[in-house]
Amino acid sequence: MKIAYASDNEQQREQFRTYLTAYFARHPAECEICIFDTPEKLLESVSDTLYDLVFFNMTYGEKSGVAYVYKMRAFDPDVMVIVLRFTSEGRVECILITPMLVVLDDFSQKSCFSMFDIAISQLNTTPERSMLLRTTQDIGRIVPVTSIVFAEVSGHIVTVHLTSGERIEIHEPIKKLAERLRVHSEFLFPHRSFIVNAFYVSCITTDKIYLRATKSTVPIARGKANDIKAAYDEYFKSYNRDTNRIPEQKT
Repeated sequence: MKIAYASDNEQQREQFRTYLTAYFARHPAECEICIFDTPEKLLESVSDTLYDLVFFNMTYGEKSGVAYVYKMRAFDPDVMVIVLRFTSEGRVECILITPMLVVLDDFSQKSCFSMFDIAISQLNTTPERSMLLRTTQDIGRIVPVTSIVFAEVSGHIVTVHLTSGERIEIHEPIKKLAERLRVHSEFLFPHRSFIVNAFYVSCITTDKIYLRATKSTVPIARGKANDIKAAYDEYFKSYNRDTNRIPEQKT
């Protein structure tokens, strides 16, 4: 998990880092904390980093922090953003851009722990809908998860096929890409060299998956056809949709 915060107040930055470090010391998830002294520096970093949670202040001097939220959203529409508004009475209004408003008694560890609990709970129930892919040209690309039709590996290069017809070659091993996509129920893993988005499946046979978006076929590893078909059916249960049946083998 990666969390970023931008504040032009040194004391706030140090407090925030201390609170997050203490929070994740007792939390099962690992966290990388990125603190910036200006919101501009945080925005510059998003070309190379996909954050799970980002904190901005409501104001930076005479500048509105919400303006930076809009810029952040333009680059990554799915990231959870929390805006902190520090009041003259010492209270802190935390606006989760979901929307949700949480008012803390103060900017203490106890209060911030409560805020982190709410944010992490939201993250755990809402898997990321965009992914940062590092291309073989060392360029960061953020793509919507729903635009991924399938991925395949050839040699040491993984190619991600998008609904637009674009193919993105990435450095990331397909095993690691599969781990990132397992939080999304629509993805099937029919073969160690392939990942398939079930939404784009038109037909499943005993040894192949046919995809309607790219008019491609993907092989199914020997002995995995029934498991893949079961996973495919499970995904579409909520849609009340009749799914394709694997033809029975003739004996």
